[in-house]
Amino acid sequence: MTDLEKLKQTITVGNLVAVAGSTYFQRGEGYADDGLVRNLHFEEDQLCALVDGTSLYETVLFEMDGELEGECDCPLGRRDEFCKHLVATGLAWLALQEAGAGASTGEIDRSDGDVLEGWLKKLKKAELVELIQNQCLEDLDFFDRMLVRAAGAGTSGDLGELKRMIQQSYRINGFVDWRNTGNYYRKLEQVDDTLRGLLESGQAGAVIELVEYAMKRWETAIQHIDDSDGGMGMVRDELHELHRKACRMANPDPVKLAERLFKLTLASGWEMFYTAYDHYADIWKLKGRNRYRELVEVEWNKLPRVKPGEKEPTCYGTPGWLSRLMVQFTQEDDDFERELEILQRDLSGPWNFHKIVDRCEEMKQLDRAVEWLEKGIGHYQGDNGLEEKCVELYWKQKRHDEALAICWKLFERRQTLDTYKRLVIRAKQRKGLEEWRAKSLESIRAGIAVRKKEKRSRYWYSADHSLLVGIFLWEGDHEQAWQEALSGDCSTGLWLELCRKREQEHPGEVFPIYLELANKEVERRNNDAYHSAVQKIKEAGELAARCNQSEQFDAKLESIRTAHKPKRNFMKYLVESGL
Repeated sequence: MTDLEKLKQTITVGNLVAVAGSTYFQRGEGYADDGLVRNLHFEEDQLCALVDGTSLYETVLFEMDGELEGECDCPLGRRDEFCKHLVATGLAWLALQEAGAGASTGEIDRSDGDVLEGWLKKLKKAELVELIQNQCLEDLDFFDRMLVRAAGAGTSGDLGELKRMIQQSYRINGFVDWRNTGNYYRKLEQVDDTLRGLLESGQAGAVIELVEYAMKRWETAIQHIDDSDGGMGMVRDELHELHRKACRMANPDPVKLAERLFKLTLASGWEMFYTAYDHYADIWKLKGRNRYRELVEVEWNKLPRVKPGEKEPTCYGTPGWLSRLMVQFTQEDDDFERELEILQRDLSGPWNFHKIVDRCEEMKQLDRAVEWLEKGIGHYQGDNGLEEKCVELYWKQKRHDEALAICWKLFERRQTLDTYKRLVIRAKQRKGLEEWRAKSLESIRAGIAVRKKEKRSRYWYSADHSLLVGIFLWEGDHEQAWQEALSGDCSTGLWLELCRKREQEHPGEVFPIYLELANKEVERRNNDAYHSAVQKIKEAGELAARCNQSEQFDAKLESIRTAHKPKRNFMKYLVESGL
C-alpha cells in the first residue's frame, strides 16, 4: 500500500474527532459546511488546501505511523495543535468522496487553482496587466505586495526607491486587528524576500542600510498592531538575521559598526540589536568588541544608584540591558569583586538581592551570601523568596534552630501543603518531627474553625478540609484523609484521588461520591462538563453493581435526571452512554 493510499484510509470522521477533540471538530464541521475550503488537492502523499478563516490558512494532512497528522499556519497550528482548519480540510475531502468526485481513481478533480491557472494562461499580456492594475486599485495590500516585487526586480542600486517600497509595506492606516494580521505579515515577509534577493546578488552594503531603515519602520508599526500571536517578533528576528549576513558579506569597519549598532540599540524601545555583543563577535573582532565595551561602560556609569525600596521605572529597558552587559564583561574578565559592585548599583527590589546571593553562593562564598541575604530580609521583610533561601543557607551553616524558626514563620504566613512539607522535612532531620507536625496540624485546624465560624474563605485558604486531606494523602494515611474529607469536604481533585485509592476495597462508599461530583459537574453547563459527568456516572454504576447496590444507584441517577432534565445535551449524552 502506498503512502497516499494509507493517508486516504486514515482520513475518517472518527480519526478527525480523535485528534482534534469534539470542540475543534464541531468548528471545523461548520467551516466545511460553509464551503470555506479551497484549492483541495494532493501533493505526493499529502492532502493540501486553503481554508478561509480570519485569514487564508494553508493546511496539510498526512499519515505518520498509522496516525492522522496535520499542519496549519494558523496560530493554533503553529503550536502543533490539530485545529478546525485541518478538520475542515479532511471533511471537505470526505464530502467529495461521498458525492462521487474521483470515485474510480481516488483522485480529486481539478482544483480551483488549476481552473484559475488555465484561464490566466489564455489571457493576452495586455489583459493580464490591466487585470493586475485594477486589482491594485481595489486592494491596497495587493498593491503593496506588487510594489515590493517591482522594486526588488527592477532596481539594482536605487536605495530611495527601495526605501519607499519598505515604507509602503510597513505603513498602517489606523490599527491592524488580529483578523488582519496575516495579510500584513505576508507583506513584511515579502520585503524580507526582496532584501534576501538583493543580498544574494551581492548588494550587502545596500541591504545593511535597508534593514536598519526597515527596523525603524518596524518600531513604528508594532505600536499599531495586535501582535498577540508574535508574528512581528518573527519579522524582527528575520531582519536581525539578514543584517548579520549582510555584515559578514560586506565586512564593514568593525569599530564603526560597533558604534552604529550601540547607538541604534540605545535609541530603540523594542530591543533592537540587544544581543549584538554576542551575535556580532565574529564580525567585530577584538577591536569592535573593545569599542563596544567602552561605550557600554560610559553609558552605564551615567545610571543612578538605586537604594532599597526606591523605584527604577526603566530597570527593564536600557538600564537593565546595560547592567546585564556589564556583568557579562566582569565574568569574561573573571573579576568577581567588580561584578558585585555592578550588582549593588540597583537594590530596588528583593530580586536584586537574590542575584547577589546566588552569585556569592556560586563562587563558594557562603558567609558572604548569608550576609547579603540578611541585608535583603532587613530591607524587604516578609519576602518569601528571600526567607526560603535563608532557610537553605542557614541549614548549610548548621544554624538549624534559626532555619526551623523561619520555616514556621513561612508556614504561619501561608499554610499550604508545600510550606508544611518544607517544615516537617526539616524537623524530621532534627528529630523533632512529632512536635512540629502536631503544632502545624493544630494551627491548621484552628484556622479552619475560624473560617467556618465566619462562613467564608480567606485569600487562598478555604473553609473545607482540603489542606488536611492533602497532608494525610502525602503522608500515606489514606484512611485519615478519607475521614477528613467526609467530615469537612475537600476539592474535587482530592475527592477523585481519594476515590481512586478507595474504590477497589470500598466500592459502596465511593460510588455515591462519584454521583455527587457528577452532579456538580453538570452545574458548569457546558458540553465538556456533561461528558465528564457522564463518565463519572458510568464509573459509579459499575461500582454500585459490584457491591449489589444497583437499586440505590438507579434512584440517585433518577434524581439527577429530574434535576437536570432541561439540559438537553446532558440528557442526550446519558442516553448515548446507555444510562
